[in-house]
Amino acid sequence: ESIFIADDASSFAARCVQLLNDPALRDELGRAGRRLVVERYSMEAIGHLMQRSLSDLLNSRTETRAEVA
Repeated sequence: ESIFIADDASSFAARCVQLLNDPALRDELGRAGRRLVVERYSMEAIGHLMQRSLSDLLNSRTETRAEVA
């Protein structure tokens, strides 16, 4: 888990106090959040996503042309 989710203001405040009082939990959530960002939004991750998207696009165009011919 990389984030805390709260349904209301008092739950959110309680989670904030929990983080203020627990350095290990802050570090754990910080590492998990960084890992999530690197996995999803790094240049490498975005490059793979773009490559896959462009490949899918080219494949769909090739299939459409084959159907027409």
